Amino acid sequence: MNLQLINPFELQFPTEMEDWLEDSNCKTVRFNPFGTMLAIAGTEGRCSILDFDTRSVLRDLRGHQATVTSVSWSKNGRCLLSTGSDGQCIYWDLLPGEARHEFAVDSGAVLTGVAHPRNSHLFAVCPQAETPFLVDIRDDQLRRIPLNLVYTPASPGEYTKFAKINDCTLDDQRVDLGKHAFATLNFDRSGKRLFLGTTKGLLIIYHLRKAVVETVLSITNSSIRHIRFSRRGTDLLVNSADRSIRLYIYDSGDKQRRVLKRNYRQLQRAQVKAEVDGQQSAEEVAESLRHTGPTLTFIHKYLDQVNRVQWNECCFTSDGEHVIGGSAHKAEHNIYVWDKNATNLEKMLTGPREQLLDLTWHPFRPIAVSVSVFGNIYIWGGKHREDWRNWNAFAPDFKELEQNVEYVEREDEFDLTVDDQVIQHNQVTKRKAPTAETEADEDIDVTTIERFNPFNDSDFSDDSIGSGDEDPMETARAQSPSPFSIPGLCGDNDEREEEVMFLPIKLTPPLARTRGDDSVNDGDADRMPSGSVNSVSDRHSRDDEPFTEEDDDEIVTVDSSTTATPLLRTAVPSRSSSVAPHVHGNGYLAPAVGYFDAEGKRQAHTMEDVDAGGHKRPRM
Repeated sequence: MNLQLINPFELQFPTEMEDWLEDSNCKTVRFNPFGTMLAIAGTEGRCSILDFDTRSVLRDLRGHQATVTSVSWSKNGRCLLSTGSDGQCIYWDLLPGEARHEFAVDSGAVLTGVAHPRNSHLFAVCPQAETPFLVDIRDDQLRRIPLNLVYTPASPGEYTKFAKINDCTLDDQRVDLGKHAFATLNFDRSGKRLFLGTTKGLLIIYHLRKAVVETVLSITNSSIRHIRFSRRGTDLLVNSADRSIRLYIYDSGDKQRRVLKRNYRQLQRAQVKAEVDGQQSAEEVAESLRHTGPTLTFIHKYLDQVNRVQWNECCFTSDGEHVIGGSAHKAEHNIYVWDKNATNLEKMLTGPREQLLDLTWHPFRPIAVSVSVFGNIYIWGGKHREDWRNWNAFAPDFKELEQNVEYVEREDEFDLTVDDQVIQHNQVTKRKAPTAETEADEDIDVTTIERFNPFNDSDFSDDSIGSGDEDPMETARAQSPSPFSIPGLCGDNDEREEEVMFLPIKLTPPLARTRGDDSVNDGDADRMPSGSVNSVSDRHSRDDEPFTEEDDDEIVTVDSSTTATPLLRTAVPSRSSSVAPHVHGNGYLAPAVGYFDAEGKRQAHTMEDVDAGGHKRPRM
C-alpha cells in the first residue's frame, strides 16, 4: 500500500460496513504493525493469519487446547503471541508456521499477553490469579514483577509524584497490593514502562530497567478492563467496568529528567551554593531528580448517555484524532466515534443485531474490524468514490455511472464493412476514398519497399493509375531492379544493363531445346552469331518437324564456349498463341508470327519475314 495515495482530507473513520467474513469460532482479532495481515483466534484453540487484501488464509496455527484469550504481534510482524484459557502461552514464528517458544502457567487461565514494542524476544503475560511476569525467550526464563516489594512504609518517595497530581496525602494512597488482582497490562510506546490495571481500579506504572514502580494512580473503584495507547504514545485510554472510557495525556518525564541530570552535573562540578547566588544547590536538584517520574493528566470521560452500557473494547484511530468505543449491548453491534478534542459524538456505526466482542483498528487507514458473538468478522470502511476528473487517461466525453446500466448497441455498430477489411491473399488494403479530413490523419509508409511485378495486369489495378505523364517502365526501374536484367549484352566494356521487353501474352512452361551445334538459317546469319541461340520458330520452319509435346520440357541455353554472349533463358508461348519471341544479336527479343499450314504443321516466322499483309516474304 502506498501511503502517499491516501487523501489527507477524507474522513479518518469508517462510515459503513464494506465486507464481512464468516467464522463461527472467532473471538479476537488484531492487525499486524503494517496493516497487511489480520490475526484471528477463537474457541477451538486455533489461530489463523489472513491476508487483509485478498482475504485468504496464510497460516493456520494449532496449539491451544481451549479458547484463545488474546493475540499480540511482534515489532517486525514475524512473530505472534497467543494466550489461552488453558494456561498456555505460545510464541509463534509465522515464517515456518511453528511455535518458537511455549510454556504453561500453573495458576490457570491467562487473561492477556502483550509483545514488547521494541524487542521481539520479550513479552509480558498477565495470569488470572498471579502477578504478571516478563518472558525473555533468549534465556527461557520467567521474571516475575516484584510489585509487593515496593509498597512499604520505608519507601514513601515512590508516592510523591502521585500525591502531587491527585492532591491527596501519602497515607491515603498506601495500599496493600496483595489484595488486588491484575486484570490487564500494556507497554508504552518506548517499551521502557509497563502499565498494569487491577480489579480495584489502580493503574500502576512499572519501570522495566529499574525494576521499580514509578506511579500508582487510582482511576476508579471498579476493575480496569483495557489500557490503550495512541500511535504517537502521548494519549492513553483506560476502559473500566464503570461504563466509561477515560482519556489521559501521558508524559513519561524523560525530557525533564535529562534536563535535571545535565543541571546536576554542572552544579556538582562548579560547587555552586544556593545562598551565594540564589540558584538551586546540587542537593535540591538531586532531590527533584529522584521524585521525577511519569505523569498522567485527565482530559475527558466518554460514555453512552442514553443506554449507559459498558464497553467491550476501546482504541484510537490511526491519526489519533478520534476515540473509538465498542458497545457491549447484548442485542446491538454499535461502534461509537468521538472527536478527541471536541469530545462530541461524530458517528455511530450500527451493525447487525449481534453483540460486539472485540474491535481493532488499522494502523494507517480508516478501517476497523469488529467481531460479533456469533464469530462473524465485520470490516468497516469508508465509501469509495473515484473522481474521474483526476484520471487523464479517460476520453473527454467519459461519463461516470452511478449504477450498472445495460448497454444497447447500435444496429450497425458491430457490422463488418468491406472498406475496413484487409485482403491478406493479395496484401491489398481496401480503404475509403480519402477526404480532406482523412488525408491529414493518414500515415505515410516510408520504410516498406514494394517489389514491382512485371506480369501484373496494370489495366485492372487501381494502384497503377497515375497522372498519365510518367513512363511505366521508368517507374518500374525506380521501384525495383528487373528480374530480367541482362548485363553485358552490348559488350564487355559496356556497363549498362538492358531489360528484356515482352508483349502482353499468356505464358506457359518454356518450349525450347538446346542446340549448340546446329547451323543457322542464311537469313539470320547477319543477326545471330553462330552457335549462340536458335529460336524454336526457326527450327520448326526449317526442318518442317511437327510440333510435339516433347518440346515442352526443352530449354534454350547458350553454349558455354562463347564468352561474348552470357547465358540467356527465354520463355516461349503456348501452342494456341500465334506470337513467339525471336532473339536478335543486339540482345532484344523480337515478336514472331506463326501459323498452321494445310497439313496441320506449325509454321513460325519473324516479323521481318512477313510483309504488311501477313504473307510470307521470300528470303534473299
